[in-house]
Amino acid sequence: MYVPFDTLPEESKIWIYQANRKFSEEEIAEIEASLEGFISNWAAHGTGLEASFVTRYNRFIILAVNQEKQSATGCSIDASVQFIQDLEKKYSVDLLDKMNVTFKLGEHIAHKPLIEFKKMAKEKAVSENTFVFNNLEKKDNVSQSYKGNYLRLAFEFLDQVYGDKNIYSTPRDILKFDIATYNDDFLSKEMKAEMYKGYSYERKGTKNYGLGVRMYEFETGQKYFFHNGWWHGNTSSLVTLRKDTVSIIALSNKYSKKTYQTKKLAPHFGDYPFKFSKEEMEE
Repeated sequence: MYVPFDTLPEESKIWIYQANRKFSEEEIAEIEASLEGFISNWAAHGTGLEASFVTRYNRFIILAVNQEKQSATGCSIDASVQFIQDLEKKYSVDLLDKMNVTFKLGEHIAHKPLIEFKKMAKEKAVSENTFVFNNLEKKDNVSQSYKGNYLRLAFEFLDQVYGDKNIYSTPRDILKFDIATYNDDFLSKEMKAEMYKGYSYERKGTKNYGLGVRMYEFETGQKYFFHNGWWHGNTSSLVTLRKDTVSIIALSNKYSKKTYQTKKLAPHFGDYPFKFSKEEMEE
């Protein structure tokens, strides 16, 4: 549900997207019309979000949601990112690269890659009095990741690249996703039949790959599905025991291979003939 931006509470959640060029007045008018249309239908789990937007300096798009009424969920956030990506394609502009810097030079709004801006600072082309729209100001307030010896990993340019990295979740959201995969309206029976069967067979054994999922195919006919992840000090594992309707989830923000030992729990729920040594069981 679209509402005027200034009626939202100060505690509303916001997302700020900066463009790598200035939009024309005609483009801004089109974008604002598209934004209002998107927000009017923006929902989380079927419930409309009380939300709004504002544009600034013909460069910034700011989305806001009143979390007190209804929180934005993973799927609704994905929908907003898809909307922004559609704007990028339509207007041949970059809105998602957070390693760019937008700043004021007098009344002029300038935009530079972070590396170039650092060079300008070194050459004193900008000063400590330069007004910078700093999108990295809160980077220390988000969940951090650590090495195995508890040393915090430094922030780097890849930390704000969209792709198979930087997708942070919670056990609850992962569980909701896994539960949803049992629903034929979410994934059709035909799609699941294609997903949960082996394709690689490049070597003899039980290990195999389905579509977006790894698997063990035991001689007993039992199948064990899982997916492991890793980025910096973050490790994750999702085990989905389809026959037994069981989800096993492990997340860590300190690097540890123990996250991947979720398979030790599988035999407690069904016939999964893993063989572990005494030392492995004690780890």
